Amino acid sequence: MFEVIKPYYIKDSLGGKFLTLEIKKQNYYNKTFYTIRQETELSKIKTIVKDINVIFDTEPNAVTITETEENGKQHIYTENMFFLRLSHEKKNDKLGKELVKAFKKSGYTIKKEFWYD
Repeated sequence: MFEVIKPYYIKDSLGGKFLTLEIKKQNYYNKTFYTIRQETELSKIKTIVKDINVIFDTEPNAVTITETEENGKQHIYTENMFFLRLSHEKKNDKLGKELVKAFKKSGYTIKKEFWYD
């Protein structure tokens, strides 16, 4: 389980427009909490897919993830998957199609690929 700390938002920066999502999770083993902040430039998103989660697949290392523990210690790494944290709803193929349309309307081209329930 997780709690959304800062919902999806887009910010303009010198390099472009960035999508950010920040959540809070509990460590399974020691029960402490930590936050996860994902950020990627919109122009780096290439596809939207669904396996268990709905995911934006990006160019290599285009997603910066910052994990911050309760004590302030941070772990920063990059990857090519931006997890939208949408996983429970079934038969939501329309969501993928609508996101492709929304990106196109905003001037970005992304593709919808595999979509498994």
